Amino acid sequence: MVHAHNEDHDDGEENFEDVRVMRPSTLLPPPVPLVMSEERKQIIIGQMQRRIIRLRHASECEYTIDEPCPVLYDCAKLKNLWRHIIACGDDVCVFENCIASRRVLAHYSVCTFISCRMCSPLRETAVCEMMDDMTISE
Repeated sequence: MVHAHNEDHDDGEENFEDVRVMRPSTLLPPPVPLVMSEERKQIIIGQMQRRIIRLRHASECEYTIDEPCPVLYDCAKLKNLWRHIIACGDDVCVFENCIASRRVLAHYSVCTFISCRMCSPLRETAVCEMMDDMTISE
């Protein structure tokens, strides 16, 4: 789930919630062949979900190169991708994983389909985590 902008974290950097990653004409997730087994569809959906989760982590992670992230082994690489995505507006960008990441993030940021197989589980998890955080902080 995309949370509201955190006023306390306004250090001039783009947050996950703030990024506008693609023009409206390219908001669809990466193309998936029409004829595909259900198992293969689930694999692709899982890959897209993991990409969103990992980029969200990288956008918020406070670890640096001097103090590597203990959560994701490739967090530094993902942070580099994140910084690139924020600045990139090239529809034919060749930066590794840029286009696919921007498409998935753009879809997720505007998706309102309650039964979206990619977005719904992520949003449900985010709501549960928010509720847990509220319970813990009370």
